[in-house]
Amino acid sequence: MTLISRLVPVTLVWVMNIALTQSPKDQQTQPPPAYHPTFGGCSNTANSEARIERRPTSSSSGDRISYSCRNCKNREAEITESVEQLKKIEASACFRNFLLFQDPLDEPHGNTNEQIVDDLSKIPVTVTFKFHWGVGGACGGLNDNGTHTIDTKNSCWDWYNPELRAGYIGHELSHEVGYTHYCTIRNWNNREGNEMTVPYAAEAAIEACYAEVIKGEASKPLVKILRAVSTDSEKKPIKTRDFN
Repeated sequence: MTLISRLVPVTLVWVMNIALTQSPKDQQTQPPPAYHPTFGGCSNTANSEARIERRPTSSSSGDRISYSCRNCKNREAEITESVEQLKKIEASACFRNFLLFQDPLDEPHGNTNEQIVDDLSKIPVTVTFKFHWGVGGACGGLNDNGTHTIDTKNSCWDWYNPELRAGYIGHELSHEVGYTHYCTIRNWNNREGNEMTVPYAAEAAIEACYAEVIKGEASKPLVKILRAVSTDSEKKPIKTRDFN
C-alpha cells in the first residue's frame, strides 16, 4: 500500500467528522467575522470595562485622521470628501454640545462625556479603507485584527448619502480609538439597544450636526438620544449583553 492510499481514508474520515460536527444551525448562529466580540468594536468581559489610555492628541481634528485606500476603484474622491466633512463636524461646537447634552454614555471605558468628545476629536488614527462585494449580512466594520482596516460592502457605500457616510466613518473610527458597543446573538450590530454607546452616539451626533456644519443651515435645538424600549407593558429599556 502506497503512502497516498493510506492517507486518503484518513483524510476522508477527518472531513466527515468536521461536516458532522458543524450543523447548518451551528453555522447560522456563528457571527459575521467583522462583528465577533474580538472584532469590529464589540464589547466582551475583557474589554468592556477597560479604561482607554490617554494618548497624545493632535492640536485639532483637522490633522488627526490619516488613511489609505484599497480596492476603492472610483471612490477615492468620495472618501476624501467624507473624511474632510467628518473632521469639520467633530471639530465643531455642535458635535461637542450634542454629546455633552446627553446622559452619561454607555461603554464609556472610564471616561466622562467630555473626555469622550476629546478622544473622538483629537486622538490621531490611521486606517485603510477597503471595499468588497457581498449579499446580505453586515455592511462592514473595523476589522480589529491589527490591519486597522474599515472593510465596507460596495452596495452599502453606494446607497449611503454623504451624511450617512460621514456618520459611518465616525462610528468606525470610534472603534479605532478604543470604544465599543454591545453585541448579542440576536442583535449583532443594530442601533436598537446600542443608541447610548459611544460609537452610535457619535454617529448620531455627526448626522445631527451635518446640516448645520456642512450645509450651513441654522442650528437646531439639542435633543436627547432616545433609547429603544421593549414591547412589554412596562416599556423598560432594552438591555443588550455581550457573549461572555
